[in-house]
This record gives sequence, C-alpha cells and structure tokens, in this order.
Amino acid sequence: MSDKNYTNPATIALHTGWRKDETTNSVTVPIHMTSSYQFDDADHAANLFALGELGNIYTRIMNPTNAVFEERIAALEGGVAALSVASGQSASTIAVQNLARTGDNIVASSHLYGGTYNLFKNVFSDMGIEVRLLIHLILRTLPMLQMKRLELITERFYPILVLKFSQFLKWLKLVGLWAYH
Repeated sequence: MSDKNYTNPATIALHTGWRKDETTNSVTVPIHMTSSYQFDDADHAANLFALGELGNIYTRIMNPTNAVFEERIAALEGGVAALSVASGQSASTIAVQNLARTGDNIVASSHLYGGTYNLFKNVFSDMGIEVRLLIHLILRTLPMLQMKRLELITERFYPILVLKFSQFLKWLKLVGLWAYH
C-alpha cells in the first residue's frame, strides 16, 4: 500500500501504488508485457516460491502492472488488498471456492447470466456445493434495488456473507459472514 493517505477518489485512482519510475521519472504505470521474471539465483527463486519474500515469479501469479491496479482498488474500497482477474466468471469461481467447501450451501440471485448459472448450478454442484436460487420479487431492470433487497433479506438471518457480483456495482463487496446450513 502507498505511504500516502489520499482521500479524494480521483487522487487515489491516479497515485496509489505508484509514484514514478526511478530510471525515467515517468509517472505513468508501465505495462509489463512479460510471461516470466529473472531470479537473482536459486536461493532467490526458492524464497519467492516459498512465499518467504515478495516478488514476481510468473505473470499469471503476480504482475507489477496488476499489483498497482489491485492496490488502487483496495485503497478506493478501504480494503486491505484486492485481486484482479481476467473475467467475472473467474471472480465468481475464486470467491466461492475460497469460501465454500463440499457440503456447504450458497444462496444466489436467480438473475444470473447463462455461464454463471451453469457454474453455480452444475459445476459447484459437482463439487458438492449446493447453490439455492433466491427469486427476487423486484424488476430485473433495477439491479441496485435487487442488491438492497438482498441485504434487507439477509439482515433477518444470523450473520451471513453477501457477495455482490454485478456489472452495475463498482466492485465485489463483502458484508458479514455466511452461516447458512
């Protein structure tokens, strides 16, 4: 995270995680188009793979360009960290697989796109994670109201986790802790 405590969202978006390139003094975040990184020696590689030291191993695991983006998103959202992935499907998969295990239940909105519906009803089912679809009694054209309605519904249960995936919301938000069985 950046040393500065910016408060204006525009400043956070522009300056968190990167100030300038020490060699060129460029203030634009460079785009690192590489697949791999050079290790100083075998010990350096071993430390990186053992997570004993932070650094770049392989671009699918960590990339300096993505790191700046993730740091900015975390700062904008007041989070500790963020994770950027290539698609919404990746985000859904990673979120659920990190929170649910075989035998767990998830309640999801019934308003899912085809691929997400298939992921939730078939793929997770094959993994032993049951997804129950919650049918909202609100127009599909009002997704922000849908999310508010879901929050109101979940407030009536004991603490639960609400994952909001929507192109109408800025980013994924986590609220509470899921405890439905």
